[in-house]
Amino acid sequence: MIQVNISTVKSRLSSYLDQVRGGENVVISDRNHPIAIISPYRGVEGGDKWSSRVAELTRRGVIAPGKKRVHPLKIEPRTLSSGVRLLEAVLEERSSGR
Repeated sequence: MIQVNISTVKSRLSSYLDQVRGGENVVISDRNHPIAIISPYRGVEGGDKWSSRVAELTRRGVIAPGKKRVHPLKIEPRTLSSGVRLLEAVLEERSSGR
């Protein structure tokens, strides 16, 4: 395991990433206090952990799938009390330099 300060990692990131590719772990420190670790990516065994956890909880009856289909958020245009659309008012204000 390699321990390096932030400034060193910033100046030599490529070389440290090469070492990570080789299987080495790199601990990043701030004033000699470890704050992060870069380790080789090993992927997720057995698929997506979140999906498998949801499937397991559903199978056990802890959670149930939703019954409604989720629709994308619909955004309605906003209007001011004067009846002017908000977007038009903002664009007019910007164009007039106020």
